[in-house]
Amino acid sequence: MDSLKRIRDLLEYVNTQRVPASLSEIKECLGQRELRVISIKILSWLKSQNRLLKKRPLRLNMQHPWCANLSDWLKQDEVLAKVLAISDNHCDFGDEVSETERKAIIIMVDKEYQPKLMKRA
Repeated sequence: MDSLKRIRDLLEYVNTQRVPASLSEIKECLGQRELRVISIKILSWLKSQNRLLKKRPLRLNMQHPWCANLSDWLKQDEVLAKVLAISDNHCDFGDEVSETERKAIIIMVDKEYQPKLMKRA
């Protein structure tokens, strides 16, 4: 399941600060800090979905750089673009992600997402 793999890569990056190969190109485009900000926003939203009775999309304000950069990232990353979709200033699961995959992603993130403070280089 590619969708699970890409989310697992985001988890690895945020939890360990090591950039998986699948994220190295976008890190070069966005920079480490912006990649981390966007990854944390996505993972925090996914983790919150496990605690809600009614699932909600992630609200975006395209005037914030991370929102615009997320939109650009999804245009470049076909795998992530299948997992997440942006519509009407909201980010949510893409149409191709089954309910089973959604649940698996949400449960995985809820268990494994443990962001640490970013260390300065």
